[in-house]
Amino acid sequence: MFLHFEVLLRFEFPDVPWRLFVYGALLEESLKFVFALITLRLGAIPLTIAFIGLGYGFGEQLTHFWFPNGTASLITPWMHAIAGVAMAVMFDRAVRLKSKRYYAFALIIPLLIHAFYNQFLAILLWWYTT
Repeated sequence: MFLHFEVLLRFEFPDVPWRLFVYGALLEESLKFVFALITLRLGAIPLTIAFIGLGYGFGEQLTHFWFPNGTASLITPWMHAIAGVAMAVMFDRAVRLKSKRYYAFALIIPLLIHAFYNQFLAILLWWYTT
């Protein structure tokens, strides 16, 4: 079982333009959005979503420390928490104002926060390694 898990984590995505945006931000924030939407439908309050983001950030941080060739950053959990707070605010507005537009914002705003964070890290990594 561990070998299968290792194979899944070692799979590399094809190199496409805006790779950090497509594979990191879009995948992670979409999964967080679906999980948050299910959690809200089950009766949780929107503030719970910020803690979902923080927990996701700490989980990602553990994987960075687990693999020695991964990059670790102490900012990662807080970026996920900030994106989670932004998602929580948008979900709260969607519920209170009964507007579907805020559901879209609940995905788009954290997605942009995460994408810009990934691009910023890529630029810093390039800067310090060249």
